[in-house]
Order: sequence, then structure tokens, then C-alpha cells
Amino acid sequence: MSARQFAALLERAKCLARPLRLHERGDFGNGKPHSVDGRYVRALETALDKVKGAVVWTYTHIYHKRLAALSARGVSMYASVHNASDIEQAQRAGFKLFALVLPYRPKRCKPQVRALPVYDGPRFIEQDGRRYLVCPAQHNPNGKKITCSQCRHCIEGRGNVAFLTH
Repeated sequence: MSARQFAALLERAKCLARPLRLHERGDFGNGKPHSVDGRYVRALETALDKVKGAVVWTYTHIYHKRLAALSARGVSMYASVHNASDIEQAQRAGFKLFALVLPYRPKRCKPQVRALPVYDGPRFIEQDGRRYLVCPAQHNPNGKKITCSQCRHCIEGRGNVAFLTH
């Protein structure tokens, strides 16, 4: 994607007053393990510098300082982590927010009627000295569907979050 295309996307999201999630599927990579697509990231940086005030959030499995630096441009930037080693690597790269992937299976196994599995444990968990909010779309004790736009925890970079394996 070019800087112009990114800018158009950011402008549209800003105009509609809607947050923009980058990479619902995919990442910042260039096809090589742990390598960043420099052109792609530069295009995003250029667009973010041009379009101020767009609300953007994303997750990445690539722990690179250039990606962590996107937070300085207003992106709620989460390092997707699985364990203490991942957290340490992400911290060294400059990440401040973490999305912990939980290898959790519900106590009561039911056929899934939603895209995401349902979590029946505590709302917050602690792991490796950090507190994580379990994604409300997955932790839903009342059966009420909650969306990212309603919760806004990740969108606004309020803190660490945990997701079930998905």
C-alpha cells in the first residue's frame, strides 16, 4: 500500500469518526521471519504524519523498534506475545503494550456459535508480572455481544489485553 492509499484510508476513518484497525489479518512483515517490510512501514509513517488525529490500533508478532515507534505517531501498537521471552524481546524493541495469546480452553465446551471462542475465567489475569484485560468480546458472562468500538480498550491503548487462541 502506498502512502497516498494509507492517507486516504486514514482520512476516511477520521471523517467518519471511526477507529481504524490495521492488519485484521496479516502483519508488517516482508515474508522473511521477523523482518519488517520497510517500504510498507514508511508509507504508513508518511500517511500518519500527514493525517493527524486518526484513531489507529494494531497488533504485531514482529518485535521491531520501527514498529514500536509507531506509537509515537498515535497508533495503539500492541506486541502479540505468548510468553515471558516474547515480552522481553518486545520490550527491548520498545513496545509498551502487549496482547497476550492465551492457550485457554473453556471449562464448559459448547459448540461455538460466534467467530471467537468464549472465555469463562476471570475478567483480568496476571502473567509475568503484568495485568491483562481478557478481551470482552471473548469474556462475556452475560451473553451480551461486545465489540471493539464499544469496549475501546485496545483502540485507545488503555493497557494490556489477553485473547484466546484464535
